[in-house]
Amino acid sequence: MALKEAESHAISVIPEQDRLGWKAPLFNFMGVNICMSALMGGGILIQQFSLQQAILISISGNLILALMAFLTGYIGSHRGLSTYIITNQVFGSTAGKYLISMVLAISSCGWFGIQTSISALSLQKIYPSIDFTLAAIALGSLMTFFAAAGFRFMALSNYLGIPLLLGLMIWGVVITLHTNTLGDLLQYQPANQGLSITQGINMIIGLFVVSSVVASDVTRYTRTSKDVMLVAGIGMGVVCTAQQICASILAINTPTWDITQTLADLGFGWSAFMIILLASLSSNIVNAYGVGLALKNIFTSTARFNLTLLAGCIGTFFAASGIINTFIEFLTWLGILIPSIVGVIWVDCLIFANRSESRSAHSDASDLQVNGSALTGWLTGAATSWLCSIYDIGIPTITGILVSALVYFGLNMVKIRCNLSNS
Repeated sequence: MALKEAESHAISVIPEQDRLGWKAPLFNFMGVNICMSALMGGGILIQQFSLQQAILISISGNLILALMAFLTGYIGSHRGLSTYIITNQVFGSTAGKYLISMVLAISSCGWFGIQTSISALSLQKIYPSIDFTLAAIALGSLMTFFAAAGFRFMALSNYLGIPLLLGLMIWGVVITLHTNTLGDLLQYQPANQGLSITQGINMIIGLFVVSSVVASDVTRYTRTSKDVMLVAGIGMGVVCTAQQICASILAINTPTWDITQTLADLGFGWSAFMIILLASLSSNIVNAYGVGLALKNIFTSTARFNLTLLAGCIGTFFAASGIINTFIEFLTWLGILIPSIVGVIWVDCLIFANRSESRSAHSDASDLQVNGSALTGWLTGAATSWLCSIYDIGIPTITGILVSALVYFGLNMVKIRCNLSNS
């Protein structure tokens, strides 16, 4: 695909002849989901829960995420548009462009910073004398450059990085099982248990909620709903659960979120940390590419290449500033703010599909700038999720989605009845 053509696709429909089926989108989706932060999540679970509880939490959280990714991904595939253009259509051209896109962009920049931080920690395991901040800046700059190369380069990097990281996890589990019997693993109890089961599920959802919400960025290249199902089911449900369970087993002797320390304790050498670097590279390429799309939605006249460079610079700054030290808090806020967005999108694009597509088909200067009903639904859902998180009521993420969807549905039905009464 030529550069000029790729630039136009950043804000327009992917034509049928440029659709790629399911393989490249799946590997790109796996590329952002098979990552060190997922392994960190497994390490946090085993710090807080027994292995059986960790497995239950991982399966529950990732099934929810897979469903979210499928529904959002289906909308992206059907319309051939990125998440950020869809949010324009749903929330209004101004609100979607400047508010929702910025929320998602900042979240993805945060993930870029966390992945870069893990890469810097890995490099320190190979070269202990290297300064963390300098390593983060150097690695973030390298990842940013590759991300600017675009969608097809993402697939190439993921084809290389994903099998190596999967092999590393499997080999780590084999080593762990050599020193622990199955009975030892099942009898394990954490020293401190500060999280409830529902808080654990919410944390797992927070790990990948952004990639579920922006699934359209990769599924817009698919051809059928079956393609979307494969991308969401395998790329989210199967892969994320498997790696978190593997990470929990790996960390069971030395429970910690720091997967680089876990691998060092298991006796892995420099080759393992080189694999971590490659896996982080492939993940961050997708993160920075997604932020580039979000910023392209805001700054339409600026080249995506330049915006992706800007996104990588912001993410690198986050890494150098120590965002990794606030990992759990970061996940908590993602689980509060982001999911409610999809509740509104689902209702608008799936229940009121005809009205939604009519708006997008007749886009002009008179378009709705701010969809007050959509913003009300999102903010109400996010506030409800926040309250549920504070008081540990249910699963805050799911509650937030349901509330945002119901509020937006109700407000739309009131509008429809008012219009019918006035006609």
